[in-house]
Amino acid sequence: MSGAEGAAARFGREFAAARWVARPGGFSGAAVFAGFTPGETDPTYCLKAHPPGAVTPGRLVRIHGWVGRAAHLSFVPRVYTTSDGLSRVETGGRLWELTGWMPGTADFRAHPSAARVENACRALAALHAAWRPAAPAAVPFPGVGRRLALLGEWRARDPVPFTPSPGLAAAVAAARAGLPRWAARAANDLAPWADRPVPVHPCLCDVHHDNVLFAPGGDEVTGVVDYAAMKPDHPAVDLARLLGDLVPDDPAGYAAGLSAYRTAGGSPGVTDELVRLLDRTGAVCAAANWLLRLTGPGRYDADAVAARLWTFVRRLEEGDGGERR
Repeated sequence: MSGAEGAAARFGREFAAARWVARPGGFSGAAVFAGFTPGETDPTYCLKAHPPGAVTPGRLVRIHGWVGRAAHLSFVPRVYTTSDGLSRVETGGRLWELTGWMPGTADFRAHPSAARVENACRALAALHAAWRPAAPAAVPFPGVGRRLALLGEWRARDPVPFTPSPGLAAAVAAARAGLPRWAARAANDLAPWADRPVPVHPCLCDVHHDNVLFAPGGDEVTGVVDYAAMKPDHPAVDLARLLGDLVPDDPAGYAAGLSAYRTAGGSPGVTDELVRLLDRTGAVCAAANWLLRLTGPGRYDADAVAARLWTFVRRLEEGDGGERR
């Protein structure tokens, strides 16, 4: 019995009978398996093994509680539990979770449209509405604190990345050349928000292109997947991450997405200026984070990492520190 089959069996007999097929897990190091019930050609279940030490049982249970609060939304996956009511099992040194497999494809870049941007932002507004309490707590801006801490770590460590391929080495060199300037500007732009209390509620904190699924040949959002990064934050962090990945260089698409979010009942206080600030500084931090992650050999696709890093570098180079012209 494989690790996936053994973990699935811990959730119940019906899952043990499924056929499990490995699927790409992205940059996080998670292992993802699609579960096919007998006789079915489309997946029914999604089994995910988190990287060792990446998440604690308590944190995963908390995330599943938040997902459950949005279970009435058609694009939110169902979280399955064991016969003991546990939403996770531990085996092979990893925590595993089991959810429904959401239909659709993350193919916005192949088939972009204004309607898709708007629908993605409406879906995000619906999630925020499900997670927003009547009186959100106000705390120093978590997303800003994380950005400033990351920039501080990058400056303190002055990382020398491990680059196993010429393509990755070139991307790293470009990032290292620009980061001193971009990081200084980002820190300066973020400083006024560092100690400013803002209302927070659960947010995805990593909603991007690959986590938003659309109906084949259509504009409907059929799935929003991967809730592993969830934490309380200001909702503008989610809009910045989503729009910065879908339409980073399209002012009209950016404006349409923000408008759709607001008219769909998204959380208040999400201003254009704040979203663009978080998007701009988020690109800087993403480049710095990759340099930190690459300080030693790791299990990643060097070409994929290089392509990702070039995305941030080109945005920052073309936009004079990420500023839209």
